[in-house]
Amino acid sequence: MLRNMGIDFLGGLLPVVGDAFDAIYKANTRNTRLLRNYLEQQLEVEPPSPPFPWKTLIGLSILFAVITGGLTLIL
Repeated sequence: MLRNMGIDFLGGLLPVVGDAFDAIYKANTRNTRLLRNYLEQQLEVEPPSPPFPWKTLIGLSILFAVITGGLTLIL
């Protein structure tokens, strides 16, 4: 990306030819393409989602039931 920006900068320094060079050499378009390809490669390798914590859910449900039942008996 820096190379594309450097080439665009140096080409744009030339007085008349630089304007034509800027119209032809699209550094931002090239950088967008590079970034899109990089992000697509990163998103292709998606790690598997962790399994749902059923044991924790059941354990907390039982604990909540025991506390609620105990409070009901006390009151």
